Amino acid sequence: MNPVLLGLIAGILGLAVGVSGVLAYGASRRQRRELAAGDEPAIPDGAAEVLAAIGRAYIVVDAVDGVVRASPGAYALGLVRGHTLVPAELLAMTARVRRDGVIEERQLELERGPLGQGSTILQVRVATVGEEYILILADDHTEIARTEELRNDFVANVSHELKTPLAVIQNYGTMLQQPTLSDEKRIEYACS
Repeated sequence: MNPVLLGLIAGILGLAVGVSGVLAYGASRRQRRELAAGDEPAIPDGAAEVLAAIGRAYIVVDAVDGVVRASPGAYALGLVRGHTLVPAELLAMTARVRRDGVIEERQLELERGPLGQGSTILQVRVATVGEEYILILADDHTEIARTEELRNDFVANVSHELKTPLAVIQNYGTMLQQPTLSDEKRIEYACS
């Protein structure tokens, strides 16, 4: 066979393979965009504005606990990473709410992670929104809990500090009421 003819056939076949590859790539991209647009869960119109106006960290998850929408506060608290709900406690709460259909509210104490010390205390409320979604609202109560702890410590310390002098005064009163105590000793103890 003629080498020129063979080269021409190879070139035509290469061109056909290249064109079909470009067309397949374009069709694949178009199909992925259509699937992504069609599968992307959306919350009802206006719901995002209402959630933003609440002033709390919020997360909306779908039927498989994929994060549909989350506030910047939810990311800052470490509740969401990418499109994933992070704390196992929240995943358990969403599973119970999805199963039972009952709103659940509780206080969670979450570790701050390897860089932060201590923990974050959150008041969390989980409820269904329609048939598809679960709404998680979270308030950071860390400072409130710390203030309450300081107040309790202060009250305990003041109470302890007042008990000692009161016990001494009570003992003096008991001693002064003894019938065997002479009037002179009574006056001496009362003035000292």
